[in-house]
Amino acid sequence: MISLSGLLGPARAMHPGRWRKHHRRVRDATVLRVFGGLLLWALTQVPALAEEGDVLSEPRTWEGGGLTLALKPVPVPDLSGTEPEVQQVLRGVRQELLDLVQRPGIERAPLAEAFGQTGRYYHAHHLYGPASACYSNAGQLAPGEFRWPYLLGYTYYQASHPDKAVSAYQRALELKPGDSAAQLRLARVYFDLNQPELGEPLLDKPLQVDGLREMAAFLKGQAALGRRDYATAARYFEQALAEDPQATKIHYPLAMAYRGLGDVDAARRHLQLRDLGEPTIVDPLVDDLGKLLGGARTHYFRAIEAARDAQYEQAVQSFTQALALDPDNVNARVSLARSLYLAGDREAARKELAAALERDPAHVLGNFLMGVLLEESGKPNAVLEHYRKALAGAPEHAGANFYLANALMRRGQFAEAAEHYAKAWRADPKSWGSRLAEAVALVLAEAPPAQARDRLEQGAAAYPEQAGFSFALARLLATSPDDQVRDGAQALALAETLFDGFNSLENAQTLAMAYAAVGRYEDAVALQKSAISATADAGQFFLLPRLQAALARYENGQRMVLTLAFEDRMLQPPPPNIVGPFRNYPTLYAY
Repeated sequence: MISLSGLLGPARAMHPGRWRKHHRRVRDATVLRVFGGLLLWALTQVPALAEEGDVLSEPRTWEGGGLTLALKPVPVPDLSGTEPEVQQVLRGVRQELLDLVQRPGIERAPLAEAFGQTGRYYHAHHLYGPASACYSNAGQLAPGEFRWPYLLGYTYYQASHPDKAVSAYQRALELKPGDSAAQLRLARVYFDLNQPELGEPLLDKPLQVDGLREMAAFLKGQAALGRRDYATAARYFEQALAEDPQATKIHYPLAMAYRGLGDVDAARRHLQLRDLGEPTIVDPLVDDLGKLLGGARTHYFRAIEAARDAQYEQAVQSFTQALALDPDNVNARVSLARSLYLAGDREAARKELAAALERDPAHVLGNFLMGVLLEESGKPNAVLEHYRKALAGAPEHAGANFYLANALMRRGQFAEAAEHYAKAWRADPKSWGSRLAEAVALVLAEAPPAQARDRLEQGAAAYPEQAGFSFALARLLATSPDDQVRDGAQALALAETLFDGFNSLENAQTLAMAYAAVGRYEDAVALQKSAISATADAGQFFLLPRLQAALARYENGQRMVLTLAFEDRMLQPPPPNIVGPFRNYPTLYAY
């Protein structure tokens, strides 16, 4: 009996444990995009054509006291996607600044304040281009005012311009040396620029300040981890978590610190707890921007940012507030359902998905997530229905194809499952697990062995770092009943490489199969006996009948013949990952 462990899902481990050495493997996991992966900066930076008479959008100077200051043009933002009341506020604020700019003899101080306050309104609504221009002008007009370079630095940070953020924060600290919040903000930018040696010295004072020490301790831990000072890193990460238990992002580097210390149990525990929650920063200048917000779109921005930081209860609150103003927004209702599920309210999530699909029965993401959610309820027919509806609207949807294929495998519909696995990896070439699962489904569907061989060879060439392809190919080549496919020499070469790289029980069995395929029955018998002994030592007695049956064949001078049964638990798809799609599946439109 051939066992293809973990071939049906990228999260399934191929080897359950080392052969003769029983250590759990701790592997890095790739964190995909948070579901609210809306590109806020891109959505808010589209400039509109300058309105007639809007001198703010043109280069301008201020003259007074013998000085001439060149002011930056403030582009007119595109407000077409905002609610009428928000448009009215932002246009009104701009008009007030326009009137002031054109007033003869206007003094620097009131003009600086007007530019700064207009920048705050733009900043609050994520209009970073106009905001940064306003802050720059305010800083020129009031060169001694700390607020404007500080907020300019934060604008640049949010708009992904770290080099500009550094300059702005440095200017702010020249005006207010030792300001803890500015030190922390600048340190964080240095860490993002991979310059912890510049950021770490700025963290000592923020470590002593309530509301700042969480992020400061987290960054201190990052610096220590980079130096492989695992004990110090663990201490700082634990301090940050004690201050802010919702900062679940800390669990991953903390796990790496414990792994460096050799504490495997602690590393495993923190890996299981990791998420995307950022350490909080209490910052009145930034926090006050929230007071300038209004309208459904504002609540959507808040919800997306909360979801991005894994603050799911806050995301639920903000999406709910937005939908009260915009009840027919199906995309937002699906996003609310995701937040509810991740906040722990599964039933409320199901109801919101149902409400979204009542408004738009063909909604692709809504149907996909409803299918995923129903995987928990044991309703296979409903699961298939929703996946098929999602694919009706988006035939190349990688997630719906993969989950539908897994559901079909559980029902024994192997040929159709293979078709959808193929569509999944073609839609997402990085999904090597789909490609590997397709080959398994083809074998189970009793397709021509050459077809599965070709898929495995193509996968091994495309993903040389994924040993699963070589593992499955070695077994197929060693045990295929098709003389045109069976190739004992190639199977042996693959099996020896696998076993030398990782001497697991499964690789030992594969090598024994390959030995038998080339007629080296004594070697096959010796290795199979060792595998049986290791299996008994590990207490995995349910595996012994199969191993002993293979041993009997080798002792009788017979090679293994490929005989697959879907009842083999190692051939079945892994339990459905419900949380992953709700948390990570990308969407172009979160509302």
